[in-house]
Amino acid sequence: MKISNDNPPLQLALAVAVGLTLVACSPKPVNEGSESARKWGSVTFEPCALEGTQGLDAEKAYCTTYEVPEDPANPSGRKIKLNLAILPAGNAGTTDPIVFLAGGPGQAAVEYGSYAGAILSQANRNRDILLIDQRGTGKSNALSCPDSEKKFDAVDVTLTPTQQLEAMTSCQAEIAKKADTRFYTTANFVNDLESIRKAIGATQYNLVGISYGTRSAQKYAAAYPDNVRSMVLDGVAPNDLVIGGDFARQLDNALKKQDEYCSKEKSCAKVYGGKLSERLRALRVKLDQSPVSVKVRDRETNVEKNVSISGEKLASLVQKLAYQPEAMSILPLLIQSAEQGDYQPLGALLNTAGSESNGIQAGLYMSVTCAEDMPRWTESSDANKYLLGRHVRTEFDAACKLWPSGEMPADFAKTPVLKIPTLMLSGDLDPVTPPSYVDSIIKQFPNGRSLVLKGSGHGSMMRGCTSRLVGQFIDRGEAKSIDATCLDSLGFIPPFTSFNGWDP
Repeated sequence: MKISNDNPPLQLALAVAVGLTLVACSPKPVNEGSESARKWGSVTFEPCALEGTQGLDAEKAYCTTYEVPEDPANPSGRKIKLNLAILPAGNAGTTDPIVFLAGGPGQAAVEYGSYAGAILSQANRNRDILLIDQRGTGKSNALSCPDSEKKFDAVDVTLTPTQQLEAMTSCQAEIAKKADTRFYTTANFVNDLESIRKAIGATQYNLVGISYGTRSAQKYAAAYPDNVRSMVLDGVAPNDLVIGGDFARQLDNALKKQDEYCSKEKSCAKVYGGKLSERLRALRVKLDQSPVSVKVRDRETNVEKNVSISGEKLASLVQKLAYQPEAMSILPLLIQSAEQGDYQPLGALLNTAGSESNGIQAGLYMSVTCAEDMPRWTESSDANKYLLGRHVRTEFDAACKLWPSGEMPADFAKTPVLKIPTLMLSGDLDPVTPPSYVDSIIKQFPNGRSLVLKGSGHGSMMRGCTSRLVGQFIDRGEAKSIDATCLDSLGFIPPFTSFNGWDP
């Protein structure tokens, strides 16, 4: 990761904070040499290599496309090709592959092949890993709008509300030339998963869902319970969760939990006093009233440019950093600098974090959330008391009014009883899918088990021994006998005490 800034210690601090988790483990290397095509069921896959992401190496794989009707009710209508890849098992393999379901909504599973190979390396010894770019993502007729994105490429980190609406209108018009966004829903993705299962000759799936992928997993399991051998749900999104609707409250809860950790950690309590949430709220109010502008160097061109810092941008940055405690470790220091009148470090991180892609196709995100979440969105009257405030709802309201979206099933929010062996993972600092979400549904999973990781944020399988536990669970197909005491060593990652890093 390159970070352009005039302050070398700050460069180091930002690089460590944002990138520390990306090198936690390494997958097996790609073997060189020619390979032959292989068949899974009736589908032929060609040898390929998946590009490494998040600091990980490339993965040897087999790739193909699989055609499905865009509208399942009209099989003679427009067809779309789904992008598939398989990470072959180290041993002979089985007929119950692991299916990695990416998050978002809007992330493409194949693009995260190296990540899936790393976190599922133990389970991959005996089972193939199947990666499917959900319709509307990656190379599965992505609901992307490159012309509009180029047109509205922000000079600063975020667009104004008016510019956002313009960009969304332009994007939708561009996408309409190749897709009917009404058919890009979780329900239709579930249909695709089942069609692919039959085609590749799989008897059952072992589903591994991350974030929004846990919604896809639960929906598939509810529709086809006999076709699921096991489930791993990491960052659990219950069926009744409205994506975006609880973001503000849960971010505040995560910040308060971090304050609790800080107050018990000597150096953190001494430097910051365990009051980050209060200080962030005060700084947001100040920036709402009087935004500031600082000069930073563009990370690609090294040319100086202005970055404005508003209260809304601060809140959005905090939410993004809160996904990973390692990234959050730099924030208290930047807030302290801003309180003392020096906003340049905060502007540098705002510029850097704003230019980092999360791999989400905005069109698929809108298609899913406008169909499945906005119709159920209710908001408390005191929403503005939270750091994020109401801006998430405001953005959804404006965008969904113009975005053609599908219909939500009447029973969408219900969680049926699922006897499938299920391992649920949560980070106690997760700002979007906290452990309380698991608590609300665990009774519906009589063969389920919840593991809460201390000091962890959103997505836990890279932390400590979690990947090994997931491998044991998938091998056994049973969660309750797994010895998880190795997770006891996990804990709070203290914040930087200077731009040179942590206290020695």
